[in-house]
Amino acid sequence: MACILPIPADCVATNLVLAFNCESQPVGEWIPGSISRMDFIERSKEMRIGLIQLSGIIGAERKLSHALMLTFTIALVWAVGLLWTGVASAGEAKGTLSYKGGGQEESVILKHAYLVEGPDAVDANTTVRRLVLSADDIGSKIRGCESMNCVDSQISEGLEVDFVGGPRLNYWLSIKNGRVQYSGTTKPASMETTTDQPDKLVGKLNLDDRAAGGPRVEVNFDAPLLKKFKRAR
Repeated sequence: MACILPIPADCVATNLVLAFNCESQPVGEWIPGSISRMDFIERSKEMRIGLIQLSGIIGAERKLSHALMLTFTIALVWAVGLLWTGVASAGEAKGTLSYKGGGQEESVILKHAYLVEGPDAVDANTTVRRLVLSADDIGSKIRGCESMNCVDSQISEGLEVDFVGGPRLNYWLSIKNGRVQYSGTTKPASMETTTDQPDKLVGKLNLDDRAAGGPRVEVNFDAPLLKKFKRAR
């Protein structure tokens, strides 16, 4: 005759002969003649421990799965944010630079605009804001620079204008892969800005120094701050 152990109220019934998932006593069926009732209880306890351990493993795997998914999501958001930042750092320019250096006039279509900031090469206590206009995308090269003067060497087809205060704006151009260069100054009225913030410069440069042997520049630009430098050289 079989003896059925009572099922406590806090237990959940299962389809196992010897199984339980509660804290009070085993759930199962004891058949006299096979094992003693005490052995049955002990084995039930062992099964309980095994089930709890298995439950713990499954729970840990689920937690690990959630953690991996969270890590992946964070990494994806970070990557998208990084990509967005890279795109935002590459400003836009629309215009032309013309210069008659060696007897033949050369024209460059300006497409990219960047704003950098750092100490002046002559007076380290003076901060220079530099607008860089380029035919090529040199944003990654500028980001790789460690000093302000490094930016100059990255411009093969373009122009840079320095804002340091004072009655004139200093500018410098480089064309024909750097083989032709020219530097000069222009009146501040040549630069019309619609946005002049620490992290962004938007406006138009209308420069005509042809009478003095200089360039003709007419360009609209939207230049976000790309990098701040701590060293001039």
